[in-house]
Amino acid sequence: MRSRVALGLLISVLTALVTPAAAQANQTAKLKFSFGRYWNGCGPVDQPESGITLTTVRVKCTKRIELPPPPSLNVPPPPYLNVRFSDAGDSQGGPVKVLRWRNPAQSATVVRCLNAESKCDQAVSGTIDFGKPGLSKIQPTYELQFADGSFERGTFMAHSSCHRVQCW
Repeated sequence: MRSRVALGLLISVLTALVTPAAAQANQTAKLKFSFGRYWNGCGPVDQPESGITLTTVRVKCTKRIELPPPPSLNVPPPPYLNVRFSDAGDSQGGPVKVLRWRNPAQSATVVRCLNAESKCDQAVSGTIDFGKPGLSKIQPTYELQFADGSFERGTFMAHSSCHRVQCW
């Protein structure tokens, strides 16, 4: 009888310890970054830079909100995936492959921010595939892996940039 009580107590303690971690993992798994908004900006030495921010809701161009790197651009509050494209000749290319039909190989750095209270983390590998233009049934896809072993994957709709930027 005592062994059953002890076993029951052990199971309830282990469940209490595992449940918060599982709930946090499920929160990330449930997020769908289905909406993309291209952005353009100027880098630290006024070179053009560009990317796309993937969000869980469609972002309208009427609001101006601050974006983590680069700070001059706009993005919604978390959760989001911020993608900064690197040119083919960029020596600081990112760990994520970017596939575009008829374009040279490109890479990107991707930062995931899940909420305002937690630190954002960078993807360690993955692929963003924009597919072949003109095929209306094919949506761009992403599959990203992060240092904690978690993945973000799905499809998204890409929308044009809200602001035009000229670098001097």
